[in-house]
Formats: sequence, C-alpha cells, structure tokens
Amino acid sequence: MLYLRKIVNYYTKFTIYRVKEIAVILTPPRPEIIPDLEEVVKNFKTFIIEIPEISTFRDFLEDRVPVDEVLMDLELEYPLFTREFLLMCKRLYKNGIDILPLDPYQEIATNIKVKLFFRKGLEELDRDLTARYIAMIELNLGKVFQEYSRAFSRRDFDKLIETTMKYAKLDAERMRFRTELRIRKLCEIYSRLRKPVAVHTHFINRLLPREIERRLNVEVEVIDLYKDIISKLGLEEFDHPGRVLTEKYLLHDIHNVEELKILAAKTIILVSQYPPRELMPTREERYPMLMKDYEIMKIIGKIDKLEDLKTIYEKMSRKPATHR
Repeated sequence: MLYLRKIVNYYTKFTIYRVKEIAVILTPPRPEIIPDLEEVVKNFKTFIIEIPEISTFRDFLEDRVPVDEVLMDLELEYPLFTREFLLMCKRLYKNGIDILPLDPYQEIATNIKVKLFFRKGLEELDRDLTARYIAMIELNLGKVFQEYSRAFSRRDFDKLIETTMKYAKLDAERMRFRTELRIRKLCEIYSRLRKPVAVHTHFINRLLPREIERRLNVEVEVIDLYKDIISKLGLEEFDHPGRVLTEKYLLHDIHNVEELKILAAKTIILVSQYPPRELMPTREERYPMLMKDYEIMKIIGKIDKLEDLKTIYEKMSRKPATHR
C-alpha cells in the first residue's frame, strides 16, 4: 500500500507541470526511463526532442518507413534507448502531440563525419566557423576517449582519473555549445509552437532550463526524471557522479580540484561495473540500470579519499571487465 501511495504521489506531482508554458525534462538515455518519460510528456502539446532532424523521421511518424530505417540515419551511442524513444515519439504523435526534432549541433557533426568519410566538401570547414568549432570539439573528444580506453585496458587508475576529468571538461564544452545552438533555434520558432511545450535533453544538462528561462523570459519547470524515480522508489538520495562531474565543468564550478578527482574516481568505479549492453526493464526489475547505480553508490557514495576509492577500484577490477 505504501508503494502504491508513492506511485500516486509521483504522478500527482507531475500534474503541476500542466500549467507551465514550458518544461525541460532531464532524461537519462536508458530504456527503463521510457514509460516515465511518456507519462510526463502526455501532459504537453509539443515535445521538442534532442535528435537531429532527418528526412526519414517524419515518414516514420506517418507510418511510411519502419523505425529501423530511422535508426540507420542516426549516430547511435544508445541504440536500444533510441529505438524505444522513437517508438514512444510515434505513440505520442498518434495521440495528437507535436514532435519536433531539434539538435543543430548533431546535424552539423554528422555532416562533418560524412564529408570526412567521402573526403568531399571539407573545404567548407575553412569558411564555416561553427562547423570548424564542432569538428575541433569532436576530434578532441575522440582523442581523449582513446586515452581513456588505453588506460582502462591497463587498469591505470591515476590515468583514468586524468582522462575522465579531461573528457568531462570537453563534454561540458560540447554540451554548452550544443545548448546554445538549440536555444537559438528555439527562440526563432517558440511563438509558433503549441503550448505547453516539453523540451527533452540529457540528464546532465541543467544549463538548458536556466538559459531558456533567461533567453525566452518565461518560467521554466525542470523535471529531473533520474531524481524523481529515485524518490518514487523510496531510495536513499544519491546522484550519478559522472553527471555531477560534468555539471561542475558545465557551470564553471571547478575550483576544488580534489573534489573533481573524487567525482572522477567514483565515475570510473561505477561505469566499470556496467554491463556491456544496455539493459531493458523486465517485470522483475523495472529499473535495472538505476538499481545498479544505487548498489555501487551505497558502497562508494560517502567515501572522500582517493586512496580508498583506488583500493575499491582495484578490488572490483579483478572481476571480468564489463565496460562498454
């Protein structure tokens, strides 16, 4: 009975968002989050998604192409999540909600990679400062990720901390610019959108609602699904250390270097214990990835010494590596 009351309170809480003109939904890219996200978005008339606009997407919504054809046109870091997300978008569209892909950064980044593959049109980068900046960010992220992968294969904890911090800094830079491009476009079209509007973004990006509020001069409601589900399940409060670390760089809160190193160490331990593939929810385990986060954070959440975290990492790394 207590569990049912928590669920009722959870969804009742979302009803307050219906009176807001715009909300930003912070969403972890995990299949398990889709039912909760869909339940929230049902309260809105327009859903702006963080996916580049591609030619097959509108055809997919209108049942002219299958979902797998859309997936072929997207860069997929999380294929299962993206597939379930697209199918959810179709259901929402069928229920009368406008679905609007809006991610200019990713459109440009994908275009650059296509040109690199075919070795054609690269001279345009010399004239397009936006494309050059995106190319530089993506190139640097790729280099740092390679450093991280080499350090992970050697189980070099100190190097992993260094590269995790470098990656978080670059990822925050990418997120900051990606957010800027989204907001510029949103400002152009906002007056024409059916209200209320829900804007989907990665759960790290707390910068987006703040900037939308400032630039559009409207009150923005923030719906943090990661934290809301933790609360719904009655778990002891915690946050994903990788999200906190990247947010530190995103919001320029980087004065305490020791704190950044501890967050990086916790991120390494947590991610090292993830399964090699995305987990789908089951009847027995509704939130398999979130519960994995919870189990590991119960062990490392309150530890504030790098040496202690290093010892835990070395102990856990003796198990078969499951890093993806």
